[in-house]
This record gives sequence, structure tokens and C-alpha cells, in this order.
Amino acid sequence: MVVVMMLGLVSTVVVAAFGAGVRTWEQVRYYDAPLADAVIGLRILDRDIRNSSMFYAVPYECEELSLAMPAVIEEVEYEGATNRWVGTVRYRLEEEEGALLRENWPFPAGFDPDRVAETVLSGLETFEFSYLVPVEGTPDAFEWKASLGSQPEAPRAVRVRLDLDSSGETRTHVHTIYIPNR
Repeated sequence: MVVVMMLGLVSTVVVAAFGAGVRTWEQVRYYDAPLADAVIGLRILDRDIRNSSMFYAVPYECEELSLAMPAVIEEVEYEGATNRWVGTVRYRLEEEEGALLRENWPFPAGFDPDRVAETVLSGLETFEFSYLVPVEGTPDAFEWKASLGSQPEAPRAVRVRLDLDSSGETRTHVHTIYIPNR
């Protein structure tokens, strides 16, 4: 009888511990799911910004809700041939949908509104760019600005601030991308 009671007690403890572990795993799984989804989009944005290079005919257009920059655009055709050309890559916030869109077009063609934009990030409550630039007259001092307008040179860095809804709670994430060789 003592053995049966001990076996029952051990079984109860094992089942309770297993149930608590499953509940904890479920909560953790959904805790930062929006950020886990955003990581891929942030990597695409990071890659495009780091690989941008100055091109005399395509300026950097640095605004709070959009960023356009010169880039090498690559497309793979139906039979596997790869085409590369210089063009413009633009990221812009679609506020109504809460999504960051990526658009690109080749130089010298302009923006084609019929071309489908790629959704890079979704589920955004807020999103904004800011730009690190030298302070005028002081080459060793830098400041963050929300908007730079159109300019031929890249900023020193781009900071992305986004708010995501995570399990009914808003979480703010900041990602800074330093531009090499600047």
C-alpha cells in the first residue's frame, strides 16, 4: 500500500511538472513572435543599407517614414539568368496596413506604381527612420536627425525604431545600421 501511494505521488508530481512546462513553453513561444518575424525583414533592410553605394544620378532620400538609396538590383529570370543593374531601392511605411514596403526600379527608369511592392515587415504600430550625420563645422561630432531630404551622400548610420504588438503589449525595438566606408 505504501508503494502504491508513493507511486501515485510521484506520478502526480511528474504530470504536474510536465503540464507546467507545456504552459510555460506556450507563453514563451508567443511572447516575442512579432520580433522573431521582424528579424528577417530587418536583415533585408540591413543588407540593402550596408550595400548601398553612391551613384551620381540616384540620391539618398532620407525621410522619417521612408528611405530611398542607390543600389545594385538583381533579378533572376525564368531560365536562371541573373540580371544586375544600378537602380533605386526604397523602403516606405504603409501606415494603414502597418507594413514596411520595399520597392526597387532600375536607372534611368522612374518609379512604376504598377510594380508590386514587397512587404518586409508587418504588424507595425509605429515605425521611423533617423539618420546619423556630422554636425556642421565640427567633423568629429555627430547628431541624429529625423529627416535629411535628398542628398548625394549616405548618412553615417541609419537607426530604425519600431513598435510591435507582442501578446497585447507594445514593445519598442531599436536597430542601428552603420554604413561601412563612410
